[in-house]
Amino acid sequence: MKTSACTLLLALALATPVLAQAPATSPSYGVLLGREAAAKRYREGLGHERRGDDHRALAAFLQAAESGHGPAQKKLGEIYDEGNSAVTRNYQASIQWYEKAREQGVPIAKPHARPGP
Repeated sequence: MKTSACTLLLALALATPVLAQAPATSPSYGVLLGREAAAKRYREGLGHERRGDDHRALAAFLQAAESGHGPAQKKLGEIYDEGNSAVTRNYQASIQWYEKAREQGVPIAKPHARPGP
């Protein structure tokens, strides 16, 4: 029993960084939250972000976003667009999350046009 518990703890410790780098389209939690619970999880993510805890913020935003919370999906688009201490910049994931947010009716600003040559 002691060995099984140690093995489980080791597996969880090794998996934690992988979850933070998981592709934006793959569910990390498996359990979808209801509308109010997803909104609460999003607010918790904002609190973690304000305190500088990017890993917990990412986990909260992912759970809310995977449950269909549009503002969390937009937030993930922003996070993957810029990157932070929890996730590397990933433009493809950013676009996927922005598209999901847009499908939920969340306004997404269009990128500024770059001046031509």
